[in-house]
Amino acid sequence: MKVAIEAPTPDVNVIKELLSPWDILFTEPDEADISIIYNQKPCQIKAAVMIPYGSAGFVTCAKETDLDVTRKIGYLTSVNATDQTKLTFTPEFLYCFGKLAKVAFEEETLTEILTKDDKLILKIDLVEEYRLITEGILHPEQSTFHRVVTGLPIPYGLAPRRLRDFLMKTDKGVDLALNSKLPLDALRFLLVNAIEKICGEKLKKTSLFAHSNVCILTHDVETTIGLQRTRSIKKIEEKYDVGSVWYVPSNRYKLDKEIVRELSNHGEVGSHDTKHDGKLVHLKERELVERLKDSRLTLEKIVEKPVVGFRAPMLQHNHTILQAIKEAGYLYDTSVPTWEPKHPYTMKPHGIGTVFPLKLNGLPEIPLTLTQDHQLIHVLGLSSEKVLKSWETMASVIRDIGGVSVFLVHPDYELADSGTELYEQLISDLTSDSKTVVTVPSKIYTTLNE
Repeated sequence: MKVAIEAPTPDVNVIKELLSPWDILFTEPDEADISIIYNQKPCQIKAAVMIPYGSAGFVTCAKETDLDVTRKIGYLTSVNATDQTKLTFTPEFLYCFGKLAKVAFEEETLTEILTKDDKLILKIDLVEEYRLITEGILHPEQSTFHRVVTGLPIPYGLAPRRLRDFLMKTDKGVDLALNSKLPLDALRFLLVNAIEKICGEKLKKTSLFAHSNVCILTHDVETTIGLQRTRSIKKIEEKYDVGSVWYVPSNRYKLDKEIVRELSNHGEVGSHDTKHDGKLVHLKERELVERLKDSRLTLEKIVEKPVVGFRAPMLQHNHTILQAIKEAGYLYDTSVPTWEPKHPYTMKPHGIGTVFPLKLNGLPEIPLTLTQDHQLIHVLGLSSEKVLKSWETMASVIRDIGGVSVFLVHPDYELADSGTELYEQLISDLTSDSKTVVTVPSKIYTTLNE
């Protein structure tokens, strides 16, 4: 489908990001099947989806189409992603309209406003909402606990694991249903539904998401014991002919170079910082760049291959860290969770709310879309068996809406401990589905840059 975006340049980029999973040709208005209008006056003859915005210009435009418009605080609402899956979220603001013959307005759902001349007006400023979500990721609010613990002159890892797990544990009932954790994806499907409604045809996904259940297996190798266990995990992956990515800290413990080289065969090795001390958030950009570059070069010397991916210890992320990752020579990051029940930096639920890769600060970001094993085991207290069941429930939503299921299994923790039977069960279940493709991040970021 040919789509024109009539909006200021920064806003055009946001709208393109929202539509990035779909196969759309962006073109000029006179060549397009439909226009998306934001912060511009719409053409009088072209079919268009109009996105409201908080300025007098939109109010004037609405009055010209005989609409009264008011802005009010948003309420919990739902968006149809597929026939099977609805995504629920609460936008910051909603636009309400009146004085129109064809007004459809429901309190539980976001029904669009149809106007004359094939114009469709949404009730949400998608661009503003997108920025609110991503700004929360780029500038997260640091908890006092994290500031104190990581600000000490000694690494936090010297504290006994039982104490750390006790401090992170939550006894609150936590709902793991992914449908209510994807506000950014709700924005995507709200826009896609509007385009499909006014054009009368379904949008197709890009080749990456069109026909397959895409999965990525990742491992953070935190300790010497974890590094030794990687061999038994890798043996299982090779048995089923799947690759994974191993994020290794370059200077936390003595690296067995032979094992690290083995990990880069039929898979990838990425950086997990130099040390696992949680101090990235305290460093200035220049210090970060040098530290992350040193980690990359150290690992590249061992594996004799480019090291292009980065994951921060404790999934630390902010504007400065992402900028430093890019300047240090990495091609992608995967430090941002889709959702965690108690992120160590914020000490509360936190995540970007999408199961699709995207660009943050111009850097390809592959979100950790499935809640990691550490959070499920050590924060929520689930058994390894229940972790697998929780992942299957989450992955079913991701499959249905066409995202990427990104798993994080630490070799240091219970799921990969003695025997690895449960990990083999996970791999067996994934590979038994003919529609599942287990890939590595390099294939994803290459697609993002096409």
